Amino acid sequence: MDRRDVDASNLVIGIDVGGTFTDLLIWNKGLGKMIMVKVPTTPENQGIGFLKALERSQVPLTEVHTLVHGTTVATNALIQRDGAICGLITTKGFRDILELRRGDRAHLYGLKGNFVPLIPREFRLEVEERTTAEGEVLKEVEEAQVLEAGRQLREAGVEAVVISFLHSHINPANEERARQILKTFWPNGYMLTSSEVLSSVGEFERTSTAVLNAYLQPLIHRYLEGIQRELKAHQFRGRLVLMSSYGGTMSTEEARVSPAGTVLSGPAGGVIAACHLAQQTGYLNVLSCDMGGTSCDVSVIAEGAPAIIDGKDLDFGIPLRLPMLDITTIGAGGGSIAWIDNSGCLRVGPQSAGAKPGPACYGRRGFKPTVTDANLILGRMNPESPILKSGGIVPDPHLAGEAIRSQVAAPLGITLEEAAFAILEIVNQNMTGLLRLLTIERGHNPGDFALVAFGGAGPLHAAFLAREVGIPRVLIPPYSGAFSAYGCMIAEAKQIFEQTLNAPVNTETVQKISHVFLTQRDRARERMRSEDVQLDLLKTLWEVEMGYQGQSRGIWIPCKDPQIREDSLRRLFEEAYRKHFGRLISEFPLEIKRLRTTVTCPRLAGEGGTGAGGSGSPGQALHAPALPPPRSALRGTRPVYFQDHFIETPIYERPLLPVGTSLLGPALVEQEDSTTVVPPEVRAEVDRYGNLILTVEGRPSK
Repeated sequence: MDRRDVDASNLVIGIDVGGTFTDLLIWNKGLGKMIMVKVPTTPENQGIGFLKALERSQVPLTEVHTLVHGTTVATNALIQRDGAICGLITTKGFRDILELRRGDRAHLYGLKGNFVPLIPREFRLEVEERTTAEGEVLKEVEEAQVLEAGRQLREAGVEAVVISFLHSHINPANEERARQILKTFWPNGYMLTSSEVLSSVGEFERTSTAVLNAYLQPLIHRYLEGIQRELKAHQFRGRLVLMSSYGGTMSTEEARVSPAGTVLSGPAGGVIAACHLAQQTGYLNVLSCDMGGTSCDVSVIAEGAPAIIDGKDLDFGIPLRLPMLDITTIGAGGGSIAWIDNSGCLRVGPQSAGAKPGPACYGRRGFKPTVTDANLILGRMNPESPILKSGGIVPDPHLAGEAIRSQVAAPLGITLEEAAFAILEIVNQNMTGLLRLLTIERGHNPGDFALVAFGGAGPLHAAFLAREVGIPRVLIPPYSGAFSAYGCMIAEAKQIFEQTLNAPVNTETVQKISHVFLTQRDRARERMRSEDVQLDLLKTLWEVEMGYQGQSRGIWIPCKDPQIREDSLRRLFEEAYRKHFGRLISEFPLEIKRLRTTVTCPRLAGEGGTGAGGSGSPGQALHAPALPPPRSALRGTRPVYFQDHFIETPIYERPLLPVGTSLLGPALVEQEDSTTVVPPEVRAEVDRYGNLILTVEGRPSK
């Protein structure tokens, strides 16, 4: 990087660590320049790949204002069960809450399941205490019992401890007292009360969420400590923040306290970037589709806004109940392994070759055929990819062919090309099944959506997915292979606070709502101060979850003002309920279930690699009349396999395609970090923001 490109305090870096590659984008706000680096992820220690990407960028860290990091450290720790040794101190009679769960079973038939809670039974201890469901303390916690439980856990080598008592979300007094007792001798700061993690009804979910935080705390603390130590050694004086699961940034201090908030850190960056693109182009209803090397992450964005859910089960019997973006993941990526099952059928995924050893064609002792190998054999992937070469990877078609021929083609009695095409067809069917699940099966018409495809493998498959599902437009952003890192850069600082109320709708409750809202806003503002943001740019969203008495869940009603009137609240609920369910249940009284305050503040307003912000109607960003691709953009041709034969296909360099370019497939549009496949009868156009827009209509003719 030329030091002339550096403008102190104007450099913003986004780093997204995926399962296969670590992507880095540097945005110079002053000069409007973007620099991209892609290196293989280092699964044994993600910090190594993180620092290697920074080193390769050659950016002087003394000039960096903000570094936003999307990480999968927490996710990997949960998948591999590689977190801290934890203990639980709970109300007498409730030590088995993590094992009993909700009475469900991982397997319907059989006497035993394979569920193992994060805390073994010998580390789940009980003390006598009791708080009623109304918050009255019937029995205070006894100091001697807490000391004895803590002593047993410490001697057993427990690193982090959770205190979770019955009904503590209403009155946390006993939990707080127990923590104060533990503080007198516990060797570290890894002590959590369930009420501080989740102030919500549901003992099992609250305990599970607190346990997840404790399980991840030491790991995330050490990871961040190592990264910050290295950054300091390289004279980094800016601010390091993390991408959160709810689509905003969080300080490293907050991540240490609530590491479970980073579980969807990486994928969340892609969704935020897709939201920005949707608002920019006027395609406000989009499906965000991030296909990388390991997985495919899909999210529905309606009216330019992502869906926020209350939480999800990270695995069977392990619920995480924190606000997060609604992202669904399947094991379908460039590294997904093709294999023959016991019945002789071809399968693809969910197992992945990952970063190490990687696809067979990488020549790194990976011998299993993958989706990347199939794309290479069919001519869809550039064997001379500069971004792979910069990471020391030169894809070898011979190695790819050897793996597919021996493990797929020969067992099935088909040709190499047929086997490679079958691999792509199956992985595409896996992804179209997910797209249908999130649209048709939820009552959405896919024809009302555009598909935002990104990730290293997303643009290779996007047009085929859209055609199969019936999505008419595909948007391929610039820097599509590192789009999640772009989302990290533009993400807002965000704080979300929730509180359970479970109170009838009346004047007294409405007054309490206003008090809670303002208290939550003030808490958010206080946290924002530590994130170095302009407090005058803060935006606040107040929401009330309402439903009829007896319903376990209600619907969220946005409020323009914390000082809301009772009649306005009733009217807003009735409008929303009728829209969702078609009728009201007037014979049942209304109830306020929960309150939620979301405070956001922009970090990088209206700038970035996909152009300035803006909105309009779909297609508004396209220029007319359409221009043919310039000769200078044509790199040559190569045979590419479509349907059942090879077609000599032109290859274009995307950076050389000017705004307004229009071309008809078949074509390949290559860029440093990804390749877009434009199948026959599909049109590709470059809009004024540099996005590649594919128009997909109907099924291909034979």
